[in-house]
Amino acid sequence: LVWHTRRLAGTGLATNWQRLTLVALCSFGLSLLVLRTTAVTHAYVVAGYVPAVLAIAHWGRSFSTAIVRIPATAACILALPITVSAVSVGVLTEIVPESEGNMPTDCLTPAAVAKLRNLPPGTVFASLDIASGILAGTEHDVVATGHHRNHRAMHRILAAFLGTSATAEKLMRQSNADYVVLCKNLLEYENFLNYAPNGFTALLDQGRPPYWLAPEPAHSLGAMVVYRVRPLTPP
Repeated sequence: LVWHTRRLAGTGLATNWQRLTLVALCSFGLSLLVLRTTAVTHAYVVAGYVPAVLAIAHWGRSFSTAIVRIPATAACILALPITVSAVSVGVLTEIVPESEGNMPTDCLTPAAVAKLRNLPPGTVFASLDIASGILAGTEHDVVATGHHRNHRAMHRILAAFLGTSATAEKLMRQSNADYVVLCKNLLEYENFLNYAPNGFTALLDQGRPPYWLAPEPAHSLGAMVVYRVRPLTPP
């Protein structure tokens, strides 16, 4: 975009390209802070690929001999977004190793979801990474998922799993939760343990659920563990 703007300096089109370049740069800065804005940034910069591709193709056709002209013209594919993306991903994959244990492979399988569907419909207090799958695959409600902007409900989930048993009980009862569901092979679960080694999740991980939670082994499967929230007993 900057290169093409400089090429058009002094023409009537230069101002429009300057504006687009400014917007694209601002959008790029925002995309470093919020990942999902990369899609909007891409829409802005696509216009910059077009003159680059055309310029390379025109340069390639300027050679007189076919043995040079053909590969030089074909080099325009290097400026296509898909080529740039593929090269970037390849380089980054070598630099930054892919993380493991970040996908709920054992917790959202058809068999695992079927286990949850056998429970009477209720409100599930689930970790954020699997809540949307539970919402989509069962008749249960969930307190919060990781894809929406209900920050207070999302905070309630995190505060419960990272807090004490008393804090977790208070937040779960405020949410009218009937069940608690966790996925042990998720990075999210590991984070709960790492950030709160003495917290509520750690108690569950050690097989020491509080008295107000009843394990549901018949409805658990693999890495997915299910608990039923016991009702409050009358005084």
